[in-house]
Amino acid sequence: MMSVSSRNEGDHLSCKVADRHNAEHDSVDVTPPCILVVNPNSSLEMTLGMRDRLCSLHRCGRISRDVQLAFATADKEAGVPPSIDDFVDEIASAYLVHRQIAHGKFKVLREESVVEVEQSACDKSVLQFREHSLAPHGDPKQRPEQRVRLSMKNTSIDQSQAVLVACFSNHPLAQMLRVSHPHLKVLHILEAAVLSALSSGGKFGILTTLQSMVDDIDEGACAVIGHGHSRFVGTVAAGVNAAGLEDPKRKTEADRLVSEAAGLLASKGAKAIILGCAAMGDRASLIRQACRNENVTVTIVDGTIAGVHLLTNLLHSE
Repeated sequence: MMSVSSRNEGDHLSCKVADRHNAEHDSVDVTPPCILVVNPNSSLEMTLGMRDRLCSLHRCGRISRDVQLAFATADKEAGVPPSIDDFVDEIASAYLVHRQIAHGKFKVLREESVVEVEQSACDKSVLQFREHSLAPHGDPKQRPEQRVRLSMKNTSIDQSQAVLVACFSNHPLAQMLRVSHPHLKVLHILEAAVLSALSSGGKFGILTTLQSMVDDIDEGACAVIGHGHSRFVGTVAAGVNAAGLEDPKRKTEADRLVSEAAGLLASKGAKAIILGCAAMGDRASLIRQACRNENVTVTIVDGTIAGVHLLTNLLHSE
């Protein structure tokens, strides 16, 4: 029979073990993992558009709140183009952005952060900013431009656990990051969108910007699903580049071109249409209406949203 003193010593030891376990548990970092959305062109407006859409979904719970979102824009002073319009732009963008990432020379925007307007002033302590915030109901709103004093710091990509390359192409930056940063989960939005479209069950097509992007996008899709897939009806170009989609002076023309291209995909039998440019995210209702005019109801697949969902699942599966 165990003596009272032995039992007390055992209880004391058990308490010590439990206390140590609780202390270790309390010290575990419970900060949600971070997904960095990289815009590999130098259009800050495009980054802001993606951020407003994704953060609105994040705050209302349609994107898991168990992850953090951050956003980065390539530096135009480094020579990164404002719009990626062909394979040459992709190569230049991938090389220059990867070099920025390697040296930590890029700025990350958080959901609540104020946003730089004049990228050329990035080395100054006083910058011109426009603040983009989200109302309590999740609706984006803009506040007037104001002067804000900030201490700018270089950011390491290793502060994130996953990266989404937000260019709708077979963008080389994704594979470059997989090689140089193997601990990160990396997707580009073409991969994410095609995988998501497959789950719709019907035929799907891709609506892109320029004809010069079509072959590369088709190759990227085939890299995911294989050549000759019976459910892929192909890629159709609207005839307006990413910068044109963001230009308010060209809105009427851009809307018409996007509508015509969407109608063509619907006439080819597409039941799901992938938005083949991150700048098309706010034209989903326009595309749906164009397809209704062809008596077709379609599912719209936004690669940025699909990419965040897929990376969230990958992070939570570990």
